[in-house]
Formats: sequence, C-alpha cells, structure tokens
Amino acid sequence: MILPEDSYIRTPPLELSPNQVVTFNAMTHALDACEISHKRLINSLSELSEKQPSNLEPLDIPTIVLDVNQIIGHAHLFKKIIVKEFDVDQNEEMFQEINKGKNLRDSNQHFDERLFDKYSDESSSVNGYLTWRKKYPGTDRVSIFGARPGSLIGDTQIKVSNENFDHEELDPIIQRIEFTAMARKGNRKSYTYESESILINKVILELKSWVNHIEPQLEKQFKKINFSKRNIKDVIITLDGYVNNNTTDP
Repeated sequence: MILPEDSYIRTPPLELSPNQVVTFNAMTHALDACEISHKRLINSLSELSEKQPSNLEPLDIPTIVLDVNQIIGHAHLFKKIIVKEFDVDQNEEMFQEINKGKNLRDSNQHFDERLFDKYSDESSSVNGYLTWRKKYPGTDRVSIFGARPGSLIGDTQIKVSNENFDHEELDPIIQRIEFTAMARKGNRKSYTYESESILINKVILELKSWVNHIEPQLEKQFKKINFSKRNIKDVIITLDGYVNNNTTDP
C-alpha cells in the first residue's frame, strides 16, 4: 500500500488538534484514491491486453483514462497539502513526476477552454492516450499496447517511447504505464497547450517516497505526546427499520 494500515497519517493520535486531524484525513483520502485507481488500472490493463479489438466494451478505454486522471489529480492534491501544511518546497526532486501532472490536471479541469483552442489540431487527442508494456512470466516475450479514447480523426498517432528506464516497477506483469495528453502551460494571459507525458508508476513511487519521508518524522514528534491512543480509522453506521405497507388511500 502507498499508505500503510498502521500509519500515523491514517490513524493520528487523539491528542492532536482537530485541524491537524483534518489535514491527515485529507492526506489519507488523496493517497487512498491513488491506491484504488492504480490497482483498478492495473487490473483493467491486464484484461485489455488479452481482449481482441472487436470485443472492446464502450467503457473499457474511458475507464482507464478516468483512473489515470484520478491518480494525477489526487497526487497533485496530496502535494498541495504537504507543501502548505509541512512547508515543503514544491520543486523538491521527489515531486518530479507529480509536477508533470499539474499541467495535465489543469488542462483536464479546463477541458472546454481547449476544446477548440488554436493550439490544438486534428492530430491532438482530446482525452490523451495511454501506453503500457506487458511481460509474460517465464518467457522472454514482451508486448506493448496503446489505447486512445474517442473517434479517430486526422493523423492519428500513438507514440511509444523506446528509452530504457531503470525505475522500480510496481507490478511484475503490467509495466511502463505512460499517459500522454495536451497540458496547459503558461499564464492566464497566454496559455498554450503542449503534449506532455507522465509515467504513472513513477507518480506512485514518489507518493510512497513522501510517506516514507514523513512517517519517521511524525513518529519522532509523537513520542513527545501520548500517541498510544489513536483516532478510529473509519466508521459505518447501520439503521434497521421496517417499511409500513399498510397504507390507505385518502
């Protein structure tokens, strides 16, 4: 998991102030959203890798793009929280890939503004496209896939990088997940839209690195207070009742 079950971020001590607890809850929400979307993305890509194009369902490709955007958006949310609450430099090296996602997030949030923007052209995918690699355990076989939502117009292209990367992979089979889309850059008076690529696995690894960086510092601080009693993680409430079917017409 990105955020361990026994993390102080997930279950902060009772003696913390409400504001501190809210901050930790927000961090937990952002990280869990990335965890859920990443696991679902891996499963979806594994299934898509085995599907024939003629068997694609209408929501297959939109689903993976949705999960990618959820990861990008919530990773950026996590960054904003720790930059504000922990006085972290937003240009820290461990934000390298997450920072790439900011422009993609901004572009996605202002989708309507760039739909017919002069910087777009017929070869630009409105929703971007995704590429990934699948390894087949016990063999030397490797397959590379590309998926792009929407109707294909103009000079449709899906580019796959042939660079060698030595970063850690999170899954033994589905790897090298890369998302490419139009990113909004510049300032309010002169926005431009340029192609930007982001490695999803590196985003998840950066989030894990931040958790591993913050957690020991929290433990050190919490030793000064009573950290044995911690907040309840999650609550579900059930109300049982009966429906009165003995109704009469007025």
